[in-house]
Amino acid sequence: MKKIFAILLFAAAVFALVGCEKANTPCEHSYTEEIIEEPGVLTPGKAKCVCSLCGESSEYELPATKTLKILAIGNSFSVDGMQYLWDICRDGGVENVILGNMYIGGCSLNKHWTNMQSGAGAYKYYKNTEGKWETTEEFSIPNAIKDEEWDIITVQQSSGDSGETETYSALADITAYIQEHKTNPDAKIYWHMTWAYQGDSTNKHFPRYDSDQKKMYEAIASVAQNFVLKNEDIAGLIPSGTAIQNLRSSYVGDTVTRDGYHLSYSHGRYTAALTWFAYITGGDIDGITWMSAEHNVFEDIEPIKEAVKNALEAPFEVTPSAFDKAVEKTDLDRIIALGLDPANMELLDWGPTVASYWNSGSKFELIHAGNSKASNIPYFISSRKLTKDDLPVGSVIIVDKGYGYRPDGWLDLDGTKGARPQKVGAGAALVTEEWWGEYAVRGFNLYSLESNYVMTTGDIEAMRIYVPKK
Repeated sequence: MKKIFAILLFAAAVFALVGCEKANTPCEHSYTEEIIEEPGVLTPGKAKCVCSLCGESSEYELPATKTLKILAIGNSFSVDGMQYLWDICRDGGVENVILGNMYIGGCSLNKHWTNMQSGAGAYKYYKNTEGKWETTEEFSIPNAIKDEEWDIITVQQSSGDSGETETYSALADITAYIQEHKTNPDAKIYWHMTWAYQGDSTNKHFPRYDSDQKKMYEAIASVAQNFVLKNEDIAGLIPSGTAIQNLRSSYVGDTVTRDGYHLSYSHGRYTAALTWFAYITGGDIDGITWMSAEHNVFEDIEPIKEAVKNALEAPFEVTPSAFDKAVEKTDLDRIIALGLDPANMELLDWGPTVASYWNSGSKFELIHAGNSKASNIPYFISSRKLTKDDLPVGSVIIVDKGYGYRPDGWLDLDGTKGARPQKVGAGAALVTEEWWGEYAVRGFNLYSLESNYVMTTGDIEAMRIYVPKK
């Protein structure tokens, strides 16, 4: 608001220099400034200067703030929703993005309220100011609220409780506490609407909804619409749950979680983050091109963006997708879609070994029957170790539907451990400098999404790697 006030004073001064007359009498002008429309993150506002002596006025535009500060008081579902949000916001034109996430696994509203009252340092505080999430242990909600002048503070329920109104008794206390302690008087409280579990989820809370995804989604939507939004402190609702359910109605199907309830690293998390961006900023998601290097979703971007747009239009009901049938894509199609010339690419022999896998949590350790009694050995096919010379920038990794892989990685040729990479779903991934990141060596583990599926030589063809011709 200080910036806006400075703009108003500058505009008034310029207007005074122009001068005005009423009945041919010079006016010395005494201006009052009024904001007609507050500027948004990406949308300009409008202000007016009016002379109280002669009545002459001028309207002018206030620039979009291009600044967004969001704090989530959440759990693992807010981690899923916000993981890619910083990058998407920056790609969408937001110049200053600060994200905070107060995390306790499975944390309910009642637990949040208890921690608010006690000031308990019970949370992991994830914060992202420059594109990387940093973690502070043993953080409290009072300190998180004071940490920044947040524009948005989000609240959500634990997933198992999300569709049962009787579990929301602490909501009014939580929102009142936020209103009292927020450091930005204009900060808004938004509700994050979470999603229903996968249809075959084994989550212990699923039987509360008769293990029925449709029933769980409808319960979540009903509570959000008929109870949560009755709270006058809540200014808006981010419909992530509906966007996910919309996407499930497309050919992508019920495949957007990684364990039956947490979102997949590719389609699930991307859809949720795109929903946060679109709802909070009003930005045009058609202009968003950023995707995670390891978990890109370019093949399915049309049903994803459709699902988000439909959720914004109808946040409490499923809108069936027009993309109900997948168009089969060849490797040639995928390479061309990535902007590459197939004539300049060739297949790489990635050195598959059946019944073995890498674990980059240790030093160049290939797990197999000869050195381990691990029961999951038969479920994987490993690659040979791959360096940047083997797998240069501009290569393409393609994995068929029904399979996934983990691109294990080490920091150097001596096998120094780094953060173990996440699993990657089916599709095509472009190898970039971002994809390589801090790693110097990679080793892939290919597996089937079918439970306890024993891999054989017949499964090797499920992964193809194309590299630029030398």
